[in-house]
Amino acid sequence: MVPSFYVSCVTTLLESELSQLSISIRDNTPKKSDTSDGLVELQHIELYRSFCSQILKKLYSAKENFPFLKSALRFLTVFCLVPDKNLREDSFIIAVFSTLKKILADPWITIPIIQSLEVVLTELVAQLVGNCSLEEFYNMMNLILQGLEVSNIWKQNPMEVLSSTTLMKLLLSCPVRGDIEKVFWFTVPQIITALVMLTQEASQEFSLIPIITVPILEMIAALLRQGEGILRNAHHVTLTFSILLIVPLDHLKMKDYYSIFLGIHEVLFTVLQFHPKVMLKAIPSFLNSFHRLVASVIHKGQQKEDTGTTSELEVTLKCAQLVERMYTHIATKTEEFTVFSPFIVAYYVNALQKVTLHPAVKKHLKEGIYHILDLCIENDIKFLNASLQMGVREVFKELHNDYLHYHKMKNQGDKKYTA
Repeated sequence: MVPSFYVSCVTTLLESELSQLSISIRDNTPKKSDTSDGLVELQHIELYRSFCSQILKKLYSAKENFPFLKSALRFLTVFCLVPDKNLREDSFIIAVFSTLKKILADPWITIPIIQSLEVVLTELVAQLVGNCSLEEFYNMMNLILQGLEVSNIWKQNPMEVLSSTTLMKLLLSCPVRGDIEKVFWFTVPQIITALVMLTQEASQEFSLIPIITVPILEMIAALLRQGEGILRNAHHVTLTFSILLIVPLDHLKMKDYYSIFLGIHEVLFTVLQFHPKVMLKAIPSFLNSFHRLVASVIHKGQQKEDTGTTSELEVTLKCAQLVERMYTHIATKTEEFTVFSPFIVAYYVNALQKVTLHPAVKKHLKEGIYHILDLCIENDIKFLNASLQMGVREVFKELHNDYLHYHKMKNQGDKKYTA
């Protein structure tokens, strides 16, 4: 194995040569030399080519050697900056991308390791995308799709899925233009469909939640955020609600529970903020997904004689804050949600009537639902009082009285003071 210190030294030498030749690492603008083809010739070019070949051969076999892995990825990133077309012979870019995919699928790679490598991985993938041809990018997307095949779960290869979701998130952080951008977004509907099938299979095995389900939710949120104005087919956006309805929220470890809860919240928030045209037709699906979070946090937030651990309560409070925040976001979309506001309130009081909540949890939920009550007109209140069952109606009356006393009066006072 090549020592990581040696890799760092060669990387520094290469960076120094690039600097001396006044090559801008940022925009890849080479300085003209006296060579016949106008390309820069580095003094130790053969060393770098040979070294790169060694790195690619040894990278995947570097089991649990984190320092070497990090320094090797850094070398490859700098090597991509060399403005010499000959460096990319023998499918250099695809070789690097394939090696990355294999490394990220290795069993010793964990989520924390991926997070600690995020900066160098992002820089490397950005260089690969910036230097690749259309055909090479097409091959990169095919490699990702192979990793997202549901058969990887059947074959008990979940790390293949994690590898591809990681690479997809890295690609989303890269600026793409022209035909490459078209290829990317042309592939996205196929990717979303694959994610639905993957989630369905992964949700049957709790051990797969941190490896597959959580990264999928993170990737979907990033995908929808980047796809603002690009994903024009509403079906491709609403398909993500299928994933949110499949993801389990019961019988989870608290760490996994919060990750899932946050992931669902972020996807819903992204649809709400970046795909308003979709929301006009997809509000029932949106509310079905959101109400899963409401029901779950009410269940978790019940006041018990055995209060459980402090960490459990802290997680539940963080989830209650997310629900409060979502109620607030929904209330800002008055055009879309005004008609649905009494039904949102009705769902909340029906769920609340069955339990006694921890006061801190209840406080967050009440602060959120007050914003939905702001959307309700007088007829909505009459409708709720007339249609709710006896016990639920009492819960609603108490909520509405608190709303009038603590929220509406306060807001009116604030407005008067501001005026």
